[in-house]
Amino acid sequence: TSIVTCQALGLGSDAFQLLLPPTPPTLPLRMNVFESAVDIAKRSARRISLDTFEDRTLVVRISNGTQAPLKVKEPICVAAGKCSFSFQELLPGQTGTVRFYSSGGGIVGNATSGCHHAGAIEFELGSERLLLGESCPFGQSTFLKNNRFVVSFESGSDKSLEDFYADMPSMFMGSSSAPSTVKHSKFTARVNATSTESPATVDVVLLHEDLNQVEFELDSLQQLHFAEWCRQQPAFAPCVGSILFLAELRAVTKALRHKKIRLEDKAFTLDLLIESFVTSGLCNITAESLGINLARWRDMRRSWNDKLVSDDALEYRFYADASHGGTVELEACVDEASALLRSAALQCMWTLEAAITACKDAGSWPQQDPTRA
Repeated sequence: TSIVTCQALGLGSDAFQLLLPPTPPTLPLRMNVFESAVDIAKRSARRISLDTFEDRTLVVRISNGTQAPLKVKEPICVAAGKCSFSFQELLPGQTGTVRFYSSGGGIVGNATSGCHHAGAIEFELGSERLLLGESCPFGQSTFLKNNRFVVSFESGSDKSLEDFYADMPSMFMGSSSAPSTVKHSKFTARVNATSTESPATVDVVLLHEDLNQVEFELDSLQQLHFAEWCRQQPAFAPCVGSILFLAELRAVTKALRHKKIRLEDKAFTLDLLIESFVTSGLCNITAESLGINLARWRDMRRSWNDKLVSDDALEYRFYADASHGGTVELEACVDEASALLRSAALQCMWTLEAAITACKDAGSWPQQDPTRA
């Protein structure tokens, strides 16, 4: 009947073949399909394993730009993983590091909380309470489940750390989709999230008022325009080095957030930035003002390579050689270099305060282009 129908429609016998049931696949094709399914299952299992058991890290660098000391209040709240500090007290002008990480955390606690690392910390800033909380849940980030990071002033509140942690909103402060500034009657906290995925990095700057517009609010072209304005003003010409340093620091920080960049490249790049702007005197920052951060950076470099003691011995081969002995020393070098750079940035903010005010009063402050926001 099908042949007759095809002939009646003026179709050839080839059309009839299309009406026949398909031929069962041959054995090799079946094997290829099976092997592909197995490969997909392996990749999925590997991805789930990495999302669940891979070590995750959040590094928070805190710079104290206020006139009050910042103190850690014990005990802290650790819901999953572990937490470590490079300080117990930060004096004005100093930068310290808080690290949350899953490596070494209790398996039971991590499984109960559903996070690689999570917790909250209370700081005492003068007479005020500053709370910081974070969580990094298992699996990939989604709309309903994502990494969180929150900073809040809770002066006059009796909210416990546990309640603060439980009430944290689902956001990562300092990222493009979340607030970046927390204001208080006495202080301002500026939060800049360099990376929200492990290894996540956040810079928190504590100030009496928001001064670091040059680094975070101006794009590269606007920074150059501000530097040119300062160059033309005899009173503010020495500020040009500080502006260029903040511009370079922002560019380098963004570039180094990519995971594929090797650790020795990060360490070399950060040290090169320090020696080009900070220790060279281009930013007009004294060694005394950098205090403990400069001392710790120099001590760290000296501890793993005696040839790097002097400031003129910066060669990439030393960092490449250090990478052969493991990552611990290079990671410590990156941490200390990053803290020193943030401390130097803080000094530059103070240096530029008068220039920023004068530029705004003169009506020459670069305007934000809404199309580039």
